[in-house]
Amino acid sequence: MALHDYEQRKLDEIEKHLVEENPRMARRFAEFRPIHLITLVAAGLGLLVLLSVGLVVMVIGVQLTAPGLITLGAVLTAVVPAAITWYLVRRAKPAK
Repeated sequence: MALHDYEQRKLDEIEKHLVEENPRMARRFAEFRPIHLITLVAAGLGLLVLLSVGLVVMVIGVQLTAPGLITLGAVLTAVVPAAITWYLVRRAKPAK
């Protein structure tokens, strides 16, 4: 749906003010690329596989009473997904 001339002028004016106030934010919006659904599905499946493998390794470690396997399973189950999430959240936050 096309905008009326008045609406388009107002939007252009708002954009101009935003660029003047915060050029860094304007660059981020100009470079913005939406995440495709297939990327989200692949990331979700990858996380699910990582959690599953971590749980399996941890259960095997408990059955064999192997502290190394238990630790590896715990790292795969909790630490790695948390680190990946932390990295992605930090990367997505705008700098102050």
